[in-house]
Amino acid sequence: MLAAYRKRFILSNMLLAGSALFFMLLAVFVYSGYRNKEDLKATMAQLTEPIGGMRTEEERFFPFREEPWPLPPGPEEEAEREKKIYEKNLSIFFYHMDTGELSLLSKSFIQEGESLQKIAREIAAAPEAYGALSEEGLYYYRRKTGPVVKIAVADIGFLRVASIRLSGMLVLIFLCAMLVFYAISRRLASVAVRPLEAAFAMEKQFVADASHDLKTPVAVVLANMGILRGNENVCVRELMQWVDGTKAAAEAMQSLIEEMLLLSDLEAVGAKTEMETVSFSNAVEQIALFLESVAYEKKITYETAIAEDVYVRGNVEYLKRIAQALIENAVKYEPSGGKITISLSVVRKHAALVVNNRSAVIPREDLPYVFERFYRADPSRAKGGGHGLGLAIAKRMTDCMNGRMEADSSAQEGTSFRVTFQTVGKQEG
Repeated sequence: MLAAYRKRFILSNMLLAGSALFFMLLAVFVYSGYRNKEDLKATMAQLTEPIGGMRTEEERFFPFREEPWPLPPGPEEEAEREKKIYEKNLSIFFYHMDTGELSLLSKSFIQEGESLQKIAREIAAAPEAYGALSEEGLYYYRRKTGPVVKIAVADIGFLRVASIRLSGMLVLIFLCAMLVFYAISRRLASVAVRPLEAAFAMEKQFVADASHDLKTPVAVVLANMGILRGNENVCVRELMQWVDGTKAAAEAMQSLIEEMLLLSDLEAVGAKTEMETVSFSNAVEQIALFLESVAYEKKITYETAIAEDVYVRGNVEYLKRIAQALIENAVKYEPSGGKITISLSVVRKHAALVVNNRSAVIPREDLPYVFERFYRADPSRAKGGGHGLGLAIAKRMTDCMNGRMEADSSAQEGTSFRVTFQTVGKQEG
């Protein structure tokens, strides 16, 4: 499934990137063709202008020569004109509309004779000064001075060759870019799939752990039901231990299912939490008093330091559930004769609840996973009861109320869970 997702991800990226690149390069091709055509037009217009000075007079009164008119050497402008004529394969000539005489100013790529005469007549008679002769495959630009017409012509093949060269270059750019996009897409696909792989692994582990936690009570129920069916004639009172065992197993399954549903609701996308200004002090104090007897039974020293009038914006039931999960977790794993400290204080406009049990230590490498569902840093922790969902639920509740939950553990300080929320005024919210 993940392999198919990776392939779809790469294909989608390549399709989007390829489409965008294709249209960008197409725009470059169209624009370049337009600019080449406009540049050719501008060049022909420039070359048909009078050169200036004595040359203008000579062109007007002595335009017809047996030899091509030589461009004057020396000035940079003349050198540039020669360069443009050479690069764009242009022909420049005079044509006299009355006498039909021709005078070449540059070497012509058009065969002289009737063909050149015909072209000159068509251009002189054309309604537009700039245009194309499709049959001859030429672009032209003319400038009239009385009966004398100065004409510049260019082979359409020049633009065609330029377009072919540009097309080849753009295709090469497209292929190289697609190879780069492919490499990037593969890398991005690997990065994008990692959270999914982690999520699938987590879900797989979740199902496995849930099945494991359900397996025992289901086995107890089935075994007890077998015993009850095998003793149909025995007094019910004598079978109460099996009935009670079945009830306890059913309650364990019910508790697990309820916790799983609650966790699912907390993790649902778009889930909203009803929040109001509540006393964090009262919520923590109520739960601390409620669980003090449990700690007393285990002969655990139970110390509390709860600041008064600490208000936060949150859900009071969530706050109680968070405090209960942390204190129960501390009592559960603190050995008899140990010590638990519960403190609530305000530090820099943040309320901080810290629950510390001195003797229990979580390995450093397991700390990042303590808030995962069905977490068991040590298999022996599973013997303490519960389903391993308490801290996961408390963490999700904290997140829903824009709070922060952290865990720290060391041999010197024991294990501490810290929950912080931003404080608000008593009447705020």
